[in-house]
Amino acid sequence: RHAAPSSTLLAAEAASRLAPAFGGVRVLAAQEQQTVEYGHWKGVVASLLAEQDPTELRASLTRHGIDFVLVGPEEERIGGPALRRRLRSLDGVREVYADGGVSLFESRPLVPAATAERRP
Repeated sequence: RHAAPSSTLLAAEAASRLAPAFGGVRVLAAQEQQTVEYGHWKGVVASLLAEQDPTELRASLTRHGIDFVLVGPEEERIGGPALRRRLRSLDGVREVYADGGVSLFESRPLVPAATAERRP
């Protein structure tokens, strides 16, 4: 409700299908029919959620222009039970919502947005 329409959300497949319609935000991989190079972007989502190195995770969020990260059961299955802890440890990332096993993190870029590699 507070995200700009140009915001990009990192979420697993189920949430990514709904977020553009109900949240008004962009996602890396929504649906095969709506996402150019869907297989590539689906792999990027999985690798971002599974990234164990906090430094690389922070750099990847910035590189891909991620403004928000949703963590629910599907994301936790990919990223493991420590995903929330990893996100909480990152500079420029803060938890803005948590309820019923779902958390939303806001990610502020640490470098100018012009360097972000956003999805077309």
